[in-house]
Order: sequence, then structure tokens, then C-alpha cells
Amino acid sequence: MGKVDTLLTQRLLNPCALLRTLRVNMLRRNTVRRPGACLLCTPYSVVDVHRSAVVDLRAHVTLGFKKYRGSRIETSLWMDDGARLTIGSGTGRNAIYHGCDIQIFKSASLEIGSDTVINRNAQIICQDSISIGDGCLISRDVVIRDNDGGHKINVDGYQPAVPVTIGNHVWIGQGAMILKGARIGDGAIIGAGAIVTGRVKANALVMADPSRTFAKDISWEN
Repeated sequence: MGKVDTLLTQRLLNPCALLRTLRVNMLRRNTVRRPGACLLCTPYSVVDVHRSAVVDLRAHVTLGFKKYRGSRIETSLWMDDGARLTIGSGTGRNAIYHGCDIQIFKSASLEIGSDTVINRNAQIICQDSISIGDGCLISRDVVIRDNDGGHKINVDGYQPAVPVTIGNHVWIGQGAMILKGARIGDGAIIGAGAIVTGRVKANALVMADPSRTFAKDISWEN
């Protein structure tokens, strides 16, 4: 009964949703699926995946999951040339809630473990490499990005993108920002509104943000 209720509540049997699910899972040459794994698309999900991008499904995931009926909030997944998305590390189910925006740029790699929930309006912007472990809870309005938006800052040693690693069983509170170079250990809790740019030890609780000036008299280019 639970599976039937999910099908009805999430409108997974909607013709447009079914066609989108079929296209992503069955009709793409570069989609790899383990037995039983599937990317389930809801009616208001948008999937724009380059033909050369690789979608590697190792667990169930619902794209555009919603708690209540009637929502028409768009959920988007965009993948550029040569990008790679890996979801799941074995069995399990994942949920990417309505309003989320996931962008994976050219030749970049995003990995999301099993039993991980990404709540409403979260953003994941991947230009190089982002890894999210198993059993993570990512709250509303969280931003995870490994880059500065493609702009160049004119300062010695500047790197436009640095990999982000989030361990297993990590809870990220509402509105937190996980920025380039962040490395969060297993079991850590990131408080609401925190800004993470470096290492967080396993099982640590991080709150507030490291707001301070790192460099002066810099310029940037568009």
C-alpha cells in the first residue's frame, strides 16, 4: 500500500513523468543502472542531460519529491558535456525534493550516496567534484558548490574550483553554505546558516560562519 500511495501522491504515473523516467533510465546510451535502481521523475521535474553525460544509478531516487499534493514547484537536473552523476552506493532510496537545482558542468563529477535526502530548494553546483556520503540529511535552502561561479579572481594561487567532500551521516542545517574546498567528516552536524570552506572533523558540531577578510585590494574578471 505504501508504494501505491507514493505513486499516487508523487504522480509518478503521470504520462509526462513516465516518459521522462523512461527516457532517462532506458533510452539513454550513457545511463548505467544496477538491478532495481531507477531515477523516478515527477511531473514538474526538468531533466536536461547532455548525450555524452553519464548517469550511474545504484539506488532508487525520486527527483522532485514533495510532501503535499498540488505543488508545481520545478525541480531541475542539468548535466553538461562529459559530466557524471552517480547516485547510491548499493541498495537504498534517495529523495531530491521539489525546488532543488542540480547543475553539473563539463567533465565534472557529482556523487550522492544511498539513503540521502536533499530537501526543498537546495542547490548543488558542481564544476569539478562533489561527493556526498550515505545517510545524509541536507536541509532546505542549503547551497553546496565547489566553485565561484566561473569568474576569475586576480590573486596569486587562486583556484576557480576545489573538490568538496561530505562524509556519511552528515546533517546540514537550513541555509548553510558548503563552499569550495570543504571537507566534512562522518557524523558531523553543520548548523543552520553556517558557512563551511575548510575541514570539519568527524562528529563535530559547526555553527556560525568564518566571516573575515582573507585578502585585500583584489580585482576580478567576468
